[in-house]
Amino acid sequence: MSGQHLDHVARAPLFDRLTDLDLRSPREPHPFRTLTHKELLDSVQREVETLLNTRCPLRLDELVERERSVIDFGAPDLSWAGPLSTEDQRRLSVLLSQTIGAYEPRLREVRASFARYDPSTHTVHLSVNAVLVVDELGETFSFPIAVKTSGGNSGAHGL
Repeated sequence: MSGQHLDHVARAPLFDRLTDLDLRSPREPHPFRTLTHKELLDSVQREVETLLNTRCPLRLDELVERERSVIDFGAPDLSWAGPLSTEDQRRLSVLLSQTIGAYEPRLREVRASFARYDPSTHTVHLSVNAVLVVDELGETFSFPIAVKTSGGNSGAHGL
């Protein structure tokens, strides 16, 4: 299995292929078409960070009643969450698990678990656990994410 992690294991997502990695070069010496195992893990985490950094235009109560689509991409405003409330922690974990599951097709059985809250930065720290499925590759994948709930620029940042 360790040899597989060094080889290219997945096709690069469209936006990764469109990103210019070297602005000084008029073209890439080798077209960027596939990802190594590490690049795949980084790509998934980066996409989840982007997803949780994007605010959905619908309110939470509107999202509960509908299936997610591209029109409501992102996480809703999280200022409703009382991160010290056990019930809100549970609701937040469920909501973000569903959001990640709806928009990151490479992840299955997504579970975002509340880890802690930093009141000085209004940041909820989560642990995301899922099964990463790409072509023949299927493995458990875990990574930390920090999500701003209110105050200033809402965003998600890998830790």
